[in-house]
Amino acid sequence: MALERVRLAEEEKAALAEAQKRANSRVSLEERRMKALVAEARRYEEEEEEEGMKPWVNGEPPISKEERAQIIEEEREAHERRQREYQCSWHKRVTEQGHAPGVYANDRVTLHLVGRLRSLEGPVFDSSRERGVPLIITAGGGSLVPGLDKGLLTCNEGERCVFTVQPEGAYGNGGLVDAKGARVVPGNCTLVFEVEVVKVDEMVEMWQMFPDTKIKYADEYRERGNTLFRNKYFKFAEEEYELALGFLLFEKQEDEQQPFVREKEHQPLLHAVRLNLMATKLRTGREDEALEHGEKVLEKEPNHPKVLYRMGQAHAQLGNYEKAQDYFEKAMRASAEDADAVRSCQKELERLAKREERHTLLHKKAYAKMAKAVKPEPSEAPQPSPEEDYPWLRSFVDMSWPMRFLLSLAISSVMFVFYTSRQTSI
Repeated sequence: MALERVRLAEEEKAALAEAQKRANSRVSLEERRMKALVAEARRYEEEEEEEGMKPWVNGEPPISKEERAQIIEEEREAHERRQREYQCSWHKRVTEQGHAPGVYANDRVTLHLVGRLRSLEGPVFDSSRERGVPLIITAGGGSLVPGLDKGLLTCNEGERCVFTVQPEGAYGNGGLVDAKGARVVPGNCTLVFEVEVVKVDEMVEMWQMFPDTKIKYADEYRERGNTLFRNKYFKFAEEEYELALGFLLFEKQEDEQQPFVREKEHQPLLHAVRLNLMATKLRTGREDEALEHGEKVLEKEPNHPKVLYRMGQAHAQLGNYEKAQDYFEKAMRASAEDADAVRSCQKELERLAKREERHTLLHKKAYAKMAKAVKPEPSEAPQPSPEEDYPWLRSFVDMSWPMRFLLSLAISSVMFVFYTSRQTSI
């Protein structure tokens, strides 16, 4: 028992030493940003001194060094004030203790997160447990609301806790609105987050990673995207696939002893990720982006049956029926040995023919409505001429003028005699 206690004490001491070493070797993101801002200001001043002039910026006159220093100081004070507000906006309650390592800025943290409105009994507005895949974020990188981003730096691996974040450290007065315009979080709303820190890893910059590490991360993000896709969270799945693609799009290293990328090893995974991205973009209404990914795969494999099939789907959704038919026929030829794939292509061609027929019918109806709208009204129709209703008028017009004069005189005389005879009888 004594040896066991000594061993546990040594392990705990080593873990604390490692944590202290990591804490001492890191600089917080806020300090790094402020240092970068000050360094940029100093570099700008040095360039001005070398050039001997102060350039105009966006049509505005240059400012003096004193004014620039005052602006930088105001920005620094505003930044520190916001950080103090964020730091005071959250409260943490631990429900299950964790263990080393702790969470530090820039760590790669895997966690489950359930966000509720106002209290633990309030409605859920975000849940990684519901999606079935934990979040992977960079601690302190702004992936979470500012208050929770600060509070997460106090957690350890395996810890379960509840964070209460005031509006100042959450979404403030404006609240949160989703892509469709629906309000998810109202303004001035306190948020409650149930957090479980699943895993903490020290994040390495991508340019420092070995190829095997990048391929491992890419495969991990792709599997996460597949789970989200199966659960019909297409937007979240797309984000995971994009991250996986980022790990696979890297340049070759010229060092022959450590090649940075080997085509035969990473090419199938790269094509699989692009194929997954095509599927998600087809379901989110971004067919043009799906076509771009498909064309990049076809540059390497012109007869890839799944890519040809999804290219046909993208063109069909865009209304390019001839191109869609061409790609479905190519996919059917490329997968001639796969009966299920051929059957799927045939169904798509049948559906495409029905869609084209329906589209043509809709066009005909639209043109018919347009033609009816421009048809002249009955009042504007040409009226028959008097000559058509009274043929004798045509004969009168065709007479010579002496005959017309004599006929008019005779008619006038008859009417005069008739009028005078009626007056006499009265």
